Amino acid sequence: WLNNLEERPDARAAFRQNQWNTYRVEAIGDRIRTWINGVPAADLRDSMTLSGFIALQVHGTNHDDPLEVAWRNLRIQDLGESQWRPLFDGESLEGWRPLPGGEWTVVDGAIHGRSPASERRHGILLSEQEYGDFTVRADFKVDSGDSGFYFRTQPVDGAVSVKGFQVEIDTTFETGGLYETGG
Repeated sequence: WLNNLEERPDARAAFRQNQWNTYRVEAIGDRIRTWINGVPAADLRDSMTLSGFIALQVHGTNHDDPLEVAWRNLRIQDLGESQWRPLFDGESLEGWRPLPGGEWTVVDGAIHGRSPASERRHGILLSEQEYGDFTVRADFKVDSGDSGFYFRTQPVDGAVSVKGFQVEIDTTFETGGLYETGG
């Protein structure tokens, strides 16, 4: 963990299981900040990686039932512009490419990621465009499992398929914490 939420009980309590939640992620220069449902969560500085792709994650565990997470209202604000623009058109996965390990569909205007219990790889949906400094806002809903919103990410070989930063989405107090995947 780069910035867990052990000392942020307000941020841990902000996550609402089985309901739509709102993330805000700001990656400006070497500063990365996150909010969950309007409550400040992670805040750190790291200048190792200043650009990369945006990715959505779902992965399996040893549960019998598939795990699922849904995303909607994904928007990004290029800090060189003054307007929000969608990362997702609400109808298709155009502009995104799946990496092996998950199943991705669009249902009722939301991206749904599923990972069967037998799947050991993480399911990653990777944006086709790279981004530098940005602020992103996204609504998410997790019914079960462990997922994440990745950014400043690069594809790699291996079970996770990417290395980069992840804002945790989980069914526990870890939701909203910032994690580094892949070193």
